[in-house]
Amino acid sequence: MNPRVRFLRVFSVVSLLLPCAIHAQGPPDLQGLAPRVTQEWRTYTNANYVRGLAAQGQYMWAATSGGVVRWNRSSGTYTKYTTADGLVHNQVSAIAVDQDDRVWCGTKRNGVSTFDGTSWTTYDTHTSGLVSNHVNAIADQSGNVWFGTSNGASTLIGQTWTTYGTSDGLVNGWVQTMAVDDQGNMWFGTRQGVSMFNDETWTTYTSSTSGLADDYVKSIAVDGADVKWFGGSLGASSFDGHTWTTYGPSDGLAGNRVEAMAVDPDDNLWVGTYGDGISWFDGATWTTYATTNEPASYYITTLFAEALGPIWIGTGAGASKFYGTTWTTYGTPDGLAGDMVQAITQDQAGDLWFGTLLGVSRFDGTDWTTYTTADGLASNEVSAMAIDPVGDVWVGTWLGEVCKFDGATWTTYATHGVTGGPVRDLTVDGGGNIWVGTWAGGVSKFDGAAWTTYTTANGLADNWVEAIAVGPAGDLWFGTSGGVSKFED
Repeated sequence: MNPRVRFLRVFSVVSLLLPCAIHAQGPPDLQGLAPRVTQEWRTYTNANYVRGLAAQGQYMWAATSGGVVRWNRSSGTYTKYTTADGLVHNQVSAIAVDQDDRVWCGTKRNGVSTFDGTSWTTYDTHTSGLVSNHVNAIADQSGNVWFGTSNGASTLIGQTWTTYGTSDGLVNGWVQTMAVDDQGNMWFGTRQGVSMFNDETWTTYTSSTSGLADDYVKSIAVDGADVKWFGGSLGASSFDGHTWTTYGPSDGLAGNRVEAMAVDPDDNLWVGTYGDGISWFDGATWTTYATTNEPASYYITTLFAEALGPIWIGTGAGASKFYGTTWTTYGTPDGLAGDMVQAITQDQAGDLWFGTLLGVSRFDGTDWTTYTTADGLASNEVSAMAIDPVGDVWVGTWLGEVCKFDGATWTTYATHGVTGGPVRDLTVDGGGNIWVGTWAGGVSKFDGAAWTTYTTANGLADNWVEAIAVGPAGDLWFGTSGGVSKFED
């Protein structure tokens, strides 16, 4: 596995400990403060990455990478549900409403949660016959609830669980979406086409044997005319039993990457896209909705707190600033070097520095300045940054280089003294020493003249170092893949 992929996991939740003040440098002065009686966690998520849709009367439910959203179709208002409300996980990949009006929510890790309007109940492989906790799709077939998973499809009939796989006729075991047509037939969208099951036989459709636009089918819906709709990376395709038709952004669809579809009681088609919100189609016109005032993406890579100021969130879609109750997002159109932000820090002048996969950007609150390899940066793939006591900017890269910028010149140390592997974190201690945490190479210290490397041979818990922090007494803390190590020199 690419080590970059291994550690750039998708994080849908940014949890910040409030209401404690957050200080960028040094511990707060606690003298004279009353003891805290309670601590409160608040969760912020982005719900525009839609994975599934389900209609319930006047409401449209959306399964997203930031929880579940219930949209009021009449007013356009919404209510968001997350783990704080009882949902088993915020990475919700599937949603359906059964004939008893219960809302079923499938997650990517922890199985299924069902909501009866008041309370939440969870089903997983440990407590039920669900074949996998990685649930991609849910459908109700006249009271029989189907679950499409990463290992086939499971159905719950009363209290009985049954599982189907490729040996039974399913075109592919990774079931990504499901739907029931007017005849009660089950339709399964997979990574290799579509399968239809009529309780006795299986029929398969692919792009090479039909007019299906994309074999990588992420969503299926059936409208009031029994037309089947299929969504993938190339838009939305419809099939009326004879003719295939495909729709994309040029037709009014919010985005080309379709993740979810559903039909409401008024026979309008609702389409959930990846990052572009929801579009609905009345047969002639497309209309788009999107949630607002939230992080740029559910993909959170780094956090930085200005002293008594805003919180900065590095994401896979730019840098978001949270201050009070308002989110502001900056991306490449604003002057940011790249939208994949890996590191954020602040210099003594108050300027913010952003490390991206396309270079480093400095933001003074008004103007942006970007530095790349053309300016002397060793590599544009920046993974870590820190500011030393004299104001020099230190940069670590995915290729293992360490660079210093003194305001005029870039100096590259490459692997001089650094034992190898991508740089995961950079920290400056109270004495001005630079500490570099690497993947597989341990941690290296630079005192301005010489490098010293520490590994498991010296007592470090693991050589895969992912985070470094300086404690109040000047002690160094290292977060590794094998535990936490504390270093006292």
